Amino acid sequence: MGSIRLRTPGKINWTLEVIGRRRDGYHDVRMLMQSVSLFDQITLSDRASGITVVSDSKDIPLGEGNIAYRAADLIKRYSKRESGVE
Repeated sequence: MGSIRLRTPGKINWTLEVIGRRRDGYHDVRMLMQSVSLFDQITLSDRASGITVVSDSKDIPLGEGNIAYRAADLIKRYSKRESGVE
């Protein structure tokens, strides 16, 4: 695969109401969103093993606390993929 670069669009939550907590620890929410012209750029690259999250922001968690890390981990387990991703 090499690498893939994606642009993910930004949004503003005009309203955000937490209406419940799910058994998996996430929350059910009701919200009104507006798309904006800002975006994040995400690059996925093959690695021999493991999952590595890299960011230019000190405010973004780089380990298992990062939702992208958790998504990659689920995909690896579901697909039984042995190689990794950065």
